Amino acid sequence: MGADRSTSERVGPVGVAIVDDDRRYGTALADLIELSDHFVVVGVAEGVESGNTLLGNQAVQLGLVDVNMAGGGGQAIIRTCRTWSERPTLVLISAQAPPPDVEELGVPFIAKDELDTQLLWTLWRQSAR
Repeated sequence: MGADRSTSERVGPVGVAIVDDDRRYGTALADLIELSDHFVVVGVAEGVESGNTLLGNQAVQLGLVDVNMAGGGGQAIIRTCRTWSERPTLVLISAQAPPPDVEELGVPFIAKDELDTQLLWTLWRQSAR
């Protein structure tokens, strides 16, 4: 089991990556996150392969990953990241209901219409303990 990139390793805002195949949503979420003093957006990716690349960036401490994408979606990304010696804290997001394997994946799930920076900050602080 790999280690999460915790707040103790970095000073300043938490680096966030967004992986969502809906370009408009990904951009809007990035704009929202940039309004917070707690976070800085490292990048936005639109698919599984580009998402894995982005999440591998050492500046990324928190990854927001859409469930429903071609190529296995968020679940495939979570499984890939589990093999890394260090990985960001990951959160599955979707406009749909949580996937049936969300508990098995061991990551939080947030419905897109409930996502806000205060909730992300709370999840981040809980995961960094």
